[in-house]
Amino acid sequence: MTPNAQSPRESRSSQLNDMVDSRVFDPKQDVQEKRWLRREYRQLIQKTEEHRTELVESDASSLVSGLRSANSLYDKVKNTYEATLDAKILILSADIGSQKAKKMRIEHDAFDIESFFTKLQHIVKGTHELEGLEETPVDPDYENHWPKLGITASKYARRAPASNFMFGPLMTELRVHSSAKTRQPRHTKNSESLVRPQQLEENDIDKQENETTNNVKIIFEILENVGPVNLFEFIINPESFSQTVENFFYLSFLIRDGKAYIDDESGQPMLESCLPPEQKDYAEGLVKKQLVMELDQPTWKELIRVYEITESIIPTRAQSVANVSGKWYG
Repeated sequence: MTPNAQSPRESRSSQLNDMVDSRVFDPKQDVQEKRWLRREYRQLIQKTEEHRTELVESDASSLVSGLRSANSLYDKVKNTYEATLDAKILILSADIGSQKAKKMRIEHDAFDIESFFTKLQHIVKGTHELEGLEETPVDPDYENHWPKLGITASKYARRAPASNFMFGPLMTELRVHSSAKTRQPRHTKNSESLVRPQQLEENDIDKQENETTNNVKIIFEILENVGPVNLFEFIINPESFSQTVENFFYLSFLIRDGKAYIDDESGQPMLESCLPPEQKDYAEGLVKKQLVMELDQPTWKELIRVYEITESIIPTRAQSVANVSGKWYG
């Protein structure tokens, strides 16, 4: 490569620099000029923030003057940092303008229409309003002021006033109120048709055993006898999908209480009973883990096929039959 030759990267950089308008973006802008711009912007922002309340209360001339100063500075902005400062003063000015607009709406109700018409009358009549003195015309041509006012007002009210509509009927009928009050017949209960509530005796109430607690105990005893076993082979009932779901439900209590755990280090979920952990085990770093398992009928059938489950380790429970004996359970 010759000494004057440029690398591909330098060539692309020079092409980009040629495409950029130096009047808009100039990374080689004079350092002193950039420092001066930043100093002027910071002073303008600080001044606007310090006089924020005065700018909101006063007229818009001060705020417009600040925006004009910012516009003159922006003509010299050619880099992103200075453009950020310009955006900051613009946002600050817009916020102050928004507060001024809200204040104008609030003070709109303070307009005294009576005072306005009084002053308008004096202007049209060409008189001065002086306390204790008779109004004297100061303009000999004051009689022509009324037509001028009418011509001026006609620009904003060219529509002829329309008549108002009368709402409601033209005639109303007098409502007649009856003096005689109609009494509703009082409903009386027939003592013969009343049904007395069923009287319960002590022998009619059977204490219902906690079915969930008993099933959890049964599954725990079966797990202790079977020993380490595959989770799906232990829990799945090939005859009933609903009882498979129930088995998972009962097993969750054993895992929650730390009486059983699932080990998957071998690649298969192995289930085994264990002693519940003590407080010192948690202090040494034992952490509880929770698993939410989703099981639908297609997955249940696929597990039966994969693990070749033909018989349930947990016996199939008898279906509960609705109570028709008239007994009450509590």
